[in-house]
Amino acid sequence: MIKCIVHRIKNIFSFSEEVWRLDFFLTFIVTIIITNLPIFLNIKPVNKLFDFIITYDYGMGGYIILLIILHLSNICRRLNDMGKHNGYALIAFIPILNLILLLALLLTP
Repeated sequence: MIKCIVHRIKNIFSFSEEVWRLDFFLTFIVTIIITNLPIFLNIKPVNKLFDFIITYDYGMGGYIILLIILHLSNICRRLNDMGKHNGYALIAFIPILNLILLLALLLTP
């Protein structure tokens, strides 16, 4: 179990791996929780790297870009496992179709 978690953290930005449904879902939920935690708790980041990425003085641009890259890499890994082209990940930017894509990624074996 620990090996799986360490492997996922090392390859969190990988677009070429394959990932199963449960791993996709857990990575999706953990990514959403971790990236939104400073916003919901209104805390100032302690780590200097996150202080650089999440600057409340200059906006949340880097923070949003980090969230988009993590989300797209997770979608691409699941699409690789399904045998589909990574270009389908761009559907995630279309408002209603992104929910259909998410359901397809979660329910397709």
